Amino acid sequence: MGYIRTNRFAHGHSIRMTLPIQGSEQHLAFESMELDHANYTNNKGDFYPALNHTMILFEYKEKKDLPKLIQDYNIQTEEEYEAFLPLLSAKPDYRLTFIHTAEAFSHYEVSIDGGDPFVLYDNELDWSLVEGMNRITARTVNDCGVKGVPVTMTIYYGE
Repeated sequence: MGYIRTNRFAHGHSIRMTLPIQGSEQHLAFESMELDHANYTNNKGDFYPALNHTMILFEYKEKKDLPKLIQDYNIQTEEEYEAFLPLLSAKPDYRLTFIHTAEAFSHYEVSIDGGDPFVLYDNELDWSLVEGMNRITARTVNDCGVKGVPVTMTIYYGE
């Protein structure tokens, strides 16, 4: 597996950018540990944002303190850890933060699961995943009505 990972600081957020080179899996959680403010992309151009580019940051609404949970439940073996995984796992409830590169920003245009786009003037949105495929598409619109390139994140949630 091969990935390029770098950190970027924009709009008050530290963003972990990940571009898979030979890796195929992209995860929002790993072994119950959240990966906040991570941007996964297959597009090399995302490392070099264009005009009216939109980035979506995912942050878990409910934070889990894995070492504290392990201590609270007195988990000592791998078998006990596996038995407690449902209690330790990250819930798919996110606060999304939208970041843009528009010079004259007006709003975001957002669509969830292929539904009709809605206007988002704020840069935050709460989103909970459902079992199966989940998709969010967003783009920046500037004051002149020029729409940026849509950014889509598709996430499968389930076993």
